Amino acid sequence: EYVIAKWDVEEGLPQHTVKAILQTRDGYLWLGTYNGLARFDGLQFTTFNSANTPALRSEDITSLCEDTAGRLWVGTDHGLCKREHGQFVTCVEAEAFRGAHVTKILELPDDGSLFVATDQGIFRRQEGAFQKIPVPKASWPTRHSLLAVDPAGGLWASHRSDLYALKDGQLVWQAKLPEEIQSLFVDGAGTLWCGLGEAGLFKARQGSAEDF
Repeated sequence: EYVIAKWDVEEGLPQHTVKAILQTRDGYLWLGTYNGLARFDGLQFTTFNSANTPALRSEDITSLCEDTAGRLWVGTDHGLCKREHGQFVTCVEAEAFRGAHVTKILELPDDGSLFVATDQGIFRRQEGAFQKIPVPKASWPTRHSLLAVDPAGGLWASHRSDLYALKDGQLVWQAKLPEEIQSLFVDGAGTLWCGLGEAGLFKARQGSAEDF
């Protein structure tokens, strides 16, 4: 019963591999690809890349996030940029991890602080500046760092195969899984689901992990 439509490079998508998808509150659909950022209005694509958008230091788009102030944050494999007031601008407050590969961006709903996971560490934006959060037992560089937020506003983070939770402004180690974590998701009940590779799927609660 469903009508399935396909959009590819022939229809204006800048590249056929879509790595990030986000719909902003104005209704536009944003898609991150290996060859730039695309904005889709339901009919056609508008492409933003390093040629027409100097603030994008890389065309490999890895993560997207819209914050409560309406800013669009764009993670790439070479740093972070943002779009505000209809314009893309260089993210000068992200100089602490300039050139880093960004893996995930998210905002905590309770205090509006923005978190960015990169191959140089995990950073938190407060009062207009990013600061690195110390992560125990973790060593960089790695591109296997992810973030997830639970319904209560708590933050989870992964570093390779280790799980952490944010407590009193610090990431506290919770559990170690059999292999590197590939994806994180928190359901409505507050259970953290961890997608692995060959080891399958795990769920974690209160410092323990269970093979599902």
